[in-house]
Amino acid sequence: MAKVALCQDMLVEYAGYMSISAVLKKHGHHVEVFFDDQRRTDRLLDELAAFEPDVVCFSLLTPSVPWGRALARRVRAELGALTIAGNV
Repeated sequence: MAKVALCQDMLVEYAGYMSISAVLKKHGHHVEVFFDDQRRTDRLLDELAAFEPDVVCFSLLTPSVPWGRALARRVRAELGALTIAGNV
């Protein structure tokens, strides 16, 4: 089964992430949520590397797009994981 990392840059409960996580876990996937306070992004990348995700997801609203794009580039380059971004 896949390891899925859900990344966010705001410390709030995302209803979408809760729903996605529940469905994925129900089907046997391992899901974790990761938070980036944007002061220590290298720490986030270290945590992601330790998790060894197959897929890294980003829920992005307009203010978070620059953060998500930069982090997705690093995730692909450093971890080789598939990246997915979306939102409403």
